Amino acid sequence: MLKTDSDYFFATREDWFPALSNLEQDLELWFFEAGNHDSPDIPKLSSLSRWGSLGISRYGNQVLETAFTVAPQWVRIKTGEIAQRKHGVRYYLDLSDTPCAISFRPSGCFEDYCLIAGSMAPGFDNEESMQLYSQFRTRLFSEFTEVKSYKVGPAALRLLKRGWRLTYSTSASTEYDLKL
Repeated sequence: MLKTDSDYFFATREDWFPALSNLEQDLELWFFEAGNHDSPDIPKLSSLSRWGSLGISRYGNQVLETAFTVAPQWVRIKTGEIAQRKHGVRYYLDLSDTPCAISFRPSGCFEDYCLIAGSMAPGFDNEESMQLYSQFRTRLFSEFTEVKSYKVGPAALRLLKRGWRLTYSTSASTEYDLKL
């Protein structure tokens, strides 16, 4: 059963490096790129700080941005196959035997006026996933400020005060933007 608890947040590239350093020093994790892939070797990182697009929104819409499945390095992740109608196979992370994982979609800047929200949630409603989720969020958000129901990094908060849009999508009405 999927867990419905989740966190929504705003952070810039500047916010991510100290937050991830704190997290990655304490927890040995794999960050698997979510979605389907050409190869059974699903792209994974041992440090999200090495991901070149960290803190950058490519689409200006939260649901279109890159997401990661995060799991401890001791967890064995299987790959599943999806047969294609025309020809070939695509591959995905098969989490059916995974004891714990979380979903993580980093936030990022879109152009020079907007910061797109990120999100994270436990992958499963079990003790292992909830413990990983709690450890992850405690370390990641230790320097963030709560603004309404969002966690906001220090640099993101400065952008908000300077008049940047903090939103889930550039196409959304500004009435849904985060405001102080």
